[in-house]
Amino acid sequence: MLKLKFSLKYVALIMVAIAFLSCSKEEDIDITSIEEPVNLQFNLEKIKVKPPINKINKSGYSGFVYDKKTWEKLEGVTIEFKEVGRYPSRNVKMYTVMSNEYGHFNIELKPGRYKMSAAKTGYDTYVTNQGFYIVRIGEMSRLNIFLTQEVNVPVAEKIEIVSGNNQSGTINTTLSDLVVVRVLDQLGNPFANHYVNIISHDGSYLTNSAITDANGLVSISWTLGDTVGEQGLSAFSYKAGSSTIPLIGSILNITATATP
Repeated sequence: MLKLKFSLKYVALIMVAIAFLSCSKEEDIDITSIEEPVNLQFNLEKIKVKPPINKINKSGYSGFVYDKKTWEKLEGVTIEFKEVGRYPSRNVKMYTVMSNEYGHFNIELKPGRYKMSAAKTGYDTYVTNQGFYIVRIGEMSRLNIFLTQEVNVPVAEKIEIVSGNNQSGTINTTLSDLVVVRVLDQLGNPFANHYVNIISHDGSYLTNSAITDANGLVSISWTLGDTVGEQGLSAFSYKAGSSTIPLIGSILNITATATP
């Protein structure tokens, strides 16, 4: 009985060994059936990275320019925004726009503080004297501007010859006719009480300057010099409060022919 049990034990071990060997037997593999592995490496040079989209709205001002009295929309108004820096040494920038045929303007500005001015011929210039216009990020603010028409205060604008040019006379004698010049304002009306400077290139005259009368006139008595031939006299004037900006027409060159 003991011998039979021992034999069955060995038979069982042999069967387990046979089963193990059959499972570990190598199988033939068809390498042509293996799919090519996917290459997961990326060529970074070919990847185009798009820049981030700036979703911030534009900043600045938009609006209309009006005549303050009539509410007429004004075309051709020059609107200027001057950046106000926080430090005096900072270089400030200027931004300019002009109102269109409908009186509308639109200007993009960087965030910051600004002084504003608006100018058009025939109107008083509007200037920000106190405070600032503040531009914030992403805000296009509404701004309407009202201009006041200029009061037409007369100012000296033009000088012209009235009479006495191209005369003839004997040397060292006073011409028979006065040399007359006239000063006019911006509307073409005579302008009184304005200085006119006189320079003689030959001969003499009574004064170096004269003041226009109620008719805007200055009359000059010209005495010729001792040179035979053409002699000259000049008259000129400047705008009020200036010694450099001449009136339209300056300098007037007046001539006379001197005979023996």
